[in-house]
Amino acid sequence: MPSTPAQYDFRFFCDVFKRWRHQSGDSQDVVARRGGPSKPIIKAIEDGTWTSVRPKSTLDKVDKGFQWPAGTAWKVLTLQLDPTATEGFVGGSVQAHQQYVSSSVSEQVEGGKQDAEVLRAITSMSAALDQLVTGQRHLAERVDVGQQSLVERVDAVAAGSDARFAALEAGLRELSERVEQLEEPGP
Repeated sequence: MPSTPAQYDFRFFCDVFKRWRHQSGDSQDVVARRGGPSKPIIKAIEDGTWTSVRPKSTLDKVDKGFQWPAGTAWKVLTLQLDPTATEGFVGGSVQAHQQYVSSSVSEQVEGGKQDAEVLRAITSMSAALDQLVTGQRHLAERVDVGQQSLVERVDAVAAGSDARFAALEAGLRELSERVEQLEEPGP
């Protein structure tokens, strides 16, 4: 079994998860219904026993369940950023999320020109990620519209084929009746 990467701090993540859920007043059912992790996973997280070699899908669900901006749970696990300790952190707002990331990282990084460059790079990457997610949503919407259009075209062709088949069938019946009339002996 592959070992868990050292940059993941599951204990810290589990503590933040439990604190956030209790501070928000959301039940496990509410978090799960919003698209969050299943109740057994929530229980494992809150018990502090949850780990994963590939945690991304669970973290995406945590973002949905807590209504956090995409990527927040990942930052809690990998950067040890704690939204429960940040006043004014509001899930769902890209600007609030970027301010949160910038302020949290700047608090953890010691001063200096190099650190400011790192902070700008992180903020820039966060904005680029937000643009990528928005682009993926637009692409998914376009694919859905394209699929719907294709289904409508196939249905139209099928309906036209059904009508042509019915006309052909009626013509064959009429032709068959004429052949029978010709084969009947005359008076």
